[in-house]
Amino acid sequence: MEGNNLILESQVKQFLLETRIALAKQGGLVFIDREKNVRAMAELGLLLSDVPGFVHRLEVRDYVSGPTDDDKGRQEKWWVFSREICKRAMYIKIALLGGGFGVFRFIEQNSR
Repeated sequence: MEGNNLILESQVKQFLLETRIALAKQGGLVFIDREKNVRAMAELGLLLSDVPGFVHRLEVRDYVSGPTDDDKGRQEKWWVFSREICKRAMYIKIALLGGGFGVFRFIEQNSR
């Protein structure tokens, strides 16, 4: 693996560790309930209580992109992972905020 890939892999591993720490906190990861996010979860038959398991199981190989700036100009830096959930390809977007808390959204890959 080239040097830049090793750096990126290290950054993704660190981000996933920080995400797991946020998950361990009560209310540490908050769902952004935009309509398309809610619809995606409902169509998959998922409850909010199902999400920590999917996020916890993310691996470096699931990494798609990031960190990228928020498209609405907020301070969040979004990391995008791809995972098959209930036999549908989904993006899981996560941004960590100060204090070890984070936000996430589910988006079906063909609707991005």
